[in-house]
Amino acid sequence: MEETRRFRVTVEGSWWRLDFATTLRNVRGADLMFGSPTTHGRPLAGYSGLFWRGPRDLTGGTILSSEGRSGEDMMGQDAPWLAYTGRHDEVDRASTLLFLSGPGQMWFARNAWFPAVNPSIAFHEEVRLPPGDTLDLAYALVVGNGAWDRERIEEHVSRAEPPRV
Repeated sequence: MEETRRFRVTVEGSWWRLDFATTLRNVRGADLMFGSPTTHGRPLAGYSGLFWRGPRDLTGGTILSSEGRSGEDMMGQDAPWLAYTGRHDEVDRASTLLFLSGPGQMWFARNAWFPAVNPSIAFHEEVRLPPGDTLDLAYALVVGNGAWDRERIEEHVSRAEPPRV
């Protein structure tokens, strides 16, 4: 596989944003299959692709998403954004991470055991990439100071550009 990565960082006030895009090109001469533990029989373990594993002190944080959805009920669900807010141990502070992904990606999100968010490309089904074809993926991660509530997150999302580089 050939991969081309593009990054862009934007800093503004009390938040910063990382845009990450990748183009994957199959040069193998045979199909490439992208899967997850769920596509191989392990329920609700559909992580694949870009994966954030947060620090221990954010365990137990709040998971919010579009259309009023929240919590680990987002596991395997499609949504244009997902936010994770948690408190830090040794300082009296919180952080909010807002993940934006492309259409059709399902979310892997957990706040128990360890905090994790993944806009999965193959949560429920494998993705096939034929020889010579490319797979373009783009993500954005906004890191905000403090615990953003749903209203602030949705206001930010309404002004945010889609993931790009």
